[in-house]
Amino acid sequence: MRLTKVLAALVVFSALAGCDSSNTAKLLEGAEKGDVKSQLALSTAYSVGRSDLKKDPAEALKWLTEAAENGNSEAQYSLAVKYFVGRGDVIQSYSKAAYWYERALMSGNEEALYPIAINYQVGFGVEKDIVKAYAYLLVAQSKGYKIAIDDDAKFTSRMTLSEREAASKMAEEINDKYLRKDK
Repeated sequence: MRLTKVLAALVVFSALAGCDSSNTAKLLEGAEKGDVKSQLALSTAYSVGRSDLKKDPAEALKWLTEAAENGNSEAQYSLAVKYFVGRGDVIQSYSKAAYWYERALMSGNEEALYPIAINYQVGFGVEKDIVKAYAYLLVAQSKGYKIAIDDDAKFTSRMTLSEREAASKMAEEINDKYLRKDK
């Protein structure tokens, strides 16, 4: 999955490198009509700058937000990371980060599972809830996320058996609701 993202980024960057003002006009037109690919391409173009577009973090954020609001899970996840860290023109907001991680998961982005688990474990932008935290961690583990597997003891060390059982049941519900491929 990560290799796919790297290859997709390379395609976007190589496409941007060859863009001229007529292509920019087409991207703007598409983005303004709600085309998510155009919105993401503009966000990237404004993030890095290029010959016909100056680097503009505010415009980059605008188009990333548009793509996220239009349901693109990668944009939702990227926006969550920006709010969590507080990069560039984005003021750190754990509540906005939590919101966008949840939206990314609702759109099928399983990479949001571990950050959501951490949010519930610590109380970043959401009410602290160790059962929910562990439920998201269990789903992340089932998807093969090594960091989630490695962090198991950090979650379970303060949990009762009944809390772990409740988390296990909740994990099945989360997986069925958001990530089951055979829906």
